[in-house]
Amino acid sequence: MMVFASLLFVLKLLLLAVPVDVAGAEGLAVVTDRTDGDFHRPVMVREVEELLAPVLHGGVLLDCTVGLGGHAKVLGKALGHGGLLLGLDRDPEALSIARSRLAEASCRVKLAQCPMGDLAAFLHGMDWEWLDGVLLDFGVSSMQLDRPERGFSFHQDGPLDMRMGPDAPKMAAELLENLSEKQLAEIFWKYGEERYSRRIAAAIVRRRKSSPLRRTLDLAALVARVVPRKKGRWRIHPATRVFQSLRLAVNEELEQIVPA
Repeated sequence: MMVFASLLFVLKLLLLAVPVDVAGAEGLAVVTDRTDGDFHRPVMVREVEELLAPVLHGGVLLDCTVGLGGHAKVLGKALGHGGLLLGLDRDPEALSIARSRLAEASCRVKLAQCPMGDLAAFLHGMDWEWLDGVLLDFGVSSMQLDRPERGFSFHQDGPLDMRMGPDAPKMAAELLENLSEKQLAEIFWKYGEERYSRRIAAAIVRRRKSSPLRRTLDLAALVARVVPRKKGRWRIHPATRVFQSLRLAVNEELEQIVPA
């Protein structure tokens, strides 16, 4: 019997469908991992353990998005000496941290850099015949948001990168520079349901005629000028849906889910 820890990834999918101010941090603690310095607290650990309990002791568990190793560290204890934890992630920086955190795990641990969409090929290459449980935790991590150089946050200045791993072919700045106005509007609507997708796309195209958009705060300011305020304020930061949409497009996150 293979067990999927479904509750966590269902909530993450709901998060993708309902844009929020992801860089606001405090309101998101219930659905995303938090990292404070060297402290990493995974969420919904009890629920994940309950879902995977039938296969944990001595089983083979695949964590498709091991991230910083928060869930893996907890689940590794339950797997015990006879268990095996396979951990995948497309972010080499996250994998490096996870490798350190799991160095003294009680179970056997195998970690590899691999996007979720390449899961089948990875398992085939390992000649692995079975798995007892699978954990998928979709979305951006707090570590990625907290690193300005990664380009995920509209609250900190950094390059418009947004790649979760080196397998992503283009940075967000390249999409903004090369896609047509229509294509940009489609991305903002498809991945963020941005009400002002066409208006924002038109503003981006006008701006890039004089100078390209390459910095996070530049894009956030442009969107803020375009999106009208209601009663003098916004419910969320006006760039929230645009940044979410670009992140999803750059990393092909929804497309990665289907083959996995």
